[in-house]
Amino acid sequence: MVDFTKYTDEESSLDVSDPLALFASLDRKTSHVGLREPQKEALIALAERRGARDVVLKMSTGFGKTTVALVHLFSYMEETRRPVVYLCPTTQLVDQVIQEAENLGINAVAYRAREKHPATAAIAGKAIIVCTYDKLFNARSTFGRDDVDLVPHALVLDDAHSGIQEVRDSFTIRIERLEEESLFDDVLGVLLAPCKDYAPGVWLGIERGDSEAVSEVPFWIWAQLVTQLRDTLESHAGDDELRFVWGYLRNNLRWCRCVVSGTAIEIFPDIPAVHLVRQFAEAKHRLFMSATLSDDSALVRELGCDPDAALDPIAPPSDGGVGERMVLAPSLVDPSLDREWVMKWCRKMAKRYRVVVLTPSEKAAREWEEVGATVEMGEEVKATVEALKKGTLSFVAFAQRYDGVDLPDDACRVLVLDGMPVGQGLGDDYDRKVPGRPGGAYRRWIYRVEQGMGRAVRSQADYAVVVLTGPDLVNFLAKRDVVELMGATTRAQLQLSERLTKIALDQGGTLTAAVENMASQCLTRDAGWKSFYDSGVRRKLKSLAGQPEDLQIRLAEAEHQAQYAALTQDSERSAEIIQEVIHRTQQGKAPALKAKKEKPTKSRQAHDQDGVRSSMGSAPAEEQVGWLLQRKANYTYEFNQAEALQIQKTARDKNSYMYAPPNAVVIRRTKPTSASASVVLRWYAGFSNPNGALAELMALKTKLSFDAKPEIFEQGLLDLAVFFGAAGERPEKLYLRGPDNLWEWPEFSWVIEAKNERMKDLPKSDGEQLLAAMEWFKHRDPERAGIPVVAARSTSPRHDAFFPEGTRVLTPEGLGKLLKSIEQFLGALVKQPPLFWKVEDVNKMLEGSRLTANHFEKTYTVPLTKSKGG
Repeated sequence: MVDFTKYTDEESSLDVSDPLALFASLDRKTSHVGLREPQKEALIALAERRGARDVVLKMSTGFGKTTVALVHLFSYMEETRRPVVYLCPTTQLVDQVIQEAENLGINAVAYRAREKHPATAAIAGKAIIVCTYDKLFNARSTFGRDDVDLVPHALVLDDAHSGIQEVRDSFTIRIERLEEESLFDDVLGVLLAPCKDYAPGVWLGIERGDSEAVSEVPFWIWAQLVTQLRDTLESHAGDDELRFVWGYLRNNLRWCRCVVSGTAIEIFPDIPAVHLVRQFAEAKHRLFMSATLSDDSALVRELGCDPDAALDPIAPPSDGGVGERMVLAPSLVDPSLDREWVMKWCRKMAKRYRVVVLTPSEKAAREWEEVGATVEMGEEVKATVEALKKGTLSFVAFAQRYDGVDLPDDACRVLVLDGMPVGQGLGDDYDRKVPGRPGGAYRRWIYRVEQGMGRAVRSQADYAVVVLTGPDLVNFLAKRDVVELMGATTRAQLQLSERLTKIALDQGGTLTAAVENMASQCLTRDAGWKSFYDSGVRRKLKSLAGQPEDLQIRLAEAEHQAQYAALTQDSERSAEIIQEVIHRTQQGKAPALKAKKEKPTKSRQAHDQDGVRSSMGSAPAEEQVGWLLQRKANYTYEFNQAEALQIQKTARDKNSYMYAPPNAVVIRRTKPTSASASVVLRWYAGFSNPNGALAELMALKTKLSFDAKPEIFEQGLLDLAVFFGAAGERPEKLYLRGPDNLWEWPEFSWVIEAKNERMKDLPKSDGEQLLAAMEWFKHRDPERAGIPVVAARSTSPRHDAFFPEGTRVLTPEGLGKLLKSIEQFLGALVKQPPLFWKVEDVNKMLEGSRLTANHFEKTYTVPLTKSKGG
């Protein structure tokens, strides 16, 4: 006889909304006996906000946020018996979450690429679904297929800042010329004529296949071509490049951007239309998780996170920050301790410790093979990481792996970041060079660097030496504004790195020995070093932990809402939203774009009472206003084209990197009045580490090779001007007319045509261009003296070429001499921080190095000579 009383349901006395009780009820493994204090604090805070749709949780690496998120999701699943989903940026992290769930005694299943259906238990709300962002967000996601149609009740977005890039990829069409030549040619064929008419120089380079020739299609041209482009792309809808994206962009192409180079095309919305992803947009609860980074405006702009959640993140009070990192930039101690020196040093260190190198490309990674490193860049990452943990590998170089690689404890004691991470695509690289974009690519690059630095230290008890090398990376991290945008712990560690540089310079003996000894003291657990670290980092964390950037989050909210309005056919409302946020922020008022849904939490009230909300009184920078006005102009173009182009002129006035409107008038600039020494000191003050100025020169030298492509060389000439206190400009790029470069001093200007690609005598066309450039200059600045200069290998024109009278030539020898003078000047300048210098003293140093305006013509250039055939 069956005893049915054994199977009678009894209402459980367990309150699943009580996370601590729920955790206690789990059938856990011995590795997960109890919760740590930060985990308890996080779970209690999450329970207090259980009714909120969006919540942001920030916990340092190694404090167990995966456990917190799993218990949190499990409570929703147990309460509702509805599906819940845990999102990860990579498949490696999916595996780690599944293992963590098993250790906790929580049922979780992976939902992998090419799997058509999730597990039955997951659909029934009896197992947590764990998958990548791409699985949920792609335009043909199985979540949205009719036979699945799964909208999760609750979502966790782990490592949400990394996830943003995965989401952006789901809305981006990338067309590589070599891989998809037919599609590339079809799209370029639509764009070329009107774009080449608008900006002939760069589009001629694109037509010829120059990878360095990059341009964005202006919105007034794009708007006219949308119908034709839609037909062109529709005919390729089944291609790999479009298949998982086209469903999102097909009806929203008007509000996409298009960035083109000679080798690639990218089409993407500036803000992903995440409201089209039903399985994300209709989730009842969304938990955005990240490490303790300072900028959460991207969560609002890109993912539509509630701005109130971003302004009031949960951050456990007992979270002590990440583990111990001794950050060393040897080239800031001495330029001779460059990348080559670091490579040789790592070969030696790999005999005692496990050394891992993160590089931005396969080419860079392969160079480490020469010093004994194993290169990993394929699908064997998991096996390589396991080999490092076991000690069967001791020296590995990864290519483009800044996340998904966790190297705790002895798996990595020396971590090298070799050069700047590359962008995530053509648009990302293009945007990085455009100032003023709120929360744009610049901050995404900062995040990737910080991600890379965190690969080797995975708990508060962990430690490692992190070595920064490559002039581009070292220069980037030496800038004050970059350091200030990083998380509190990383910021403190980089500030401590500045002190380490000074300490190394103060030590007796060689600088090489000083750097090696400091690294050894960290790795051998020297008591003095540990005490020094505690005083320089751990005790400062509370004072460095900043509040969320109210201004940037509210600007992000406005941009997101404006894009949504445009996608729902209300571009007039879009323009109004942008204008409202510009007006209110410039007036020092917080934009009130929507009513608050919730009563402020205690932490938010304290945040407001501390006066941090008053940061809205800080108006956005002029360059940022320029960017926002360009957004407004784009929306306005839908209903008033004349007004839109007028707005675009204003945007261009405020930010010279915005599109030049068609038939733009020449704007007469104010004559430079600042003394060269003052210009130099303002630039120098932008570095948190004085030696960053030298690092910037080292990075710039590669651009100033006469073998560089013209676009790179011209940018190098622009960047060089500030080193000697001149005002630099690229008129041809900015105004679509004029010279390639201008160097301007209060006394006069150099009008420069860059012809570094010329191997022989200068042809007629070069003379005509310099003559036209001088005419442009005289029209713009009729009262200023201009010296015509051509940067070229040859000093001789062909017999039929005519150049302006008094033309000077900047040859490779002259440019090399100039760079040596600048290096000598900087060597003296960096001996003291900016505040210690007087303008008159710096001016004397410029004069002594022959870097004042009066020296340039005779010291660094030669006159144009007659051709032998003339």
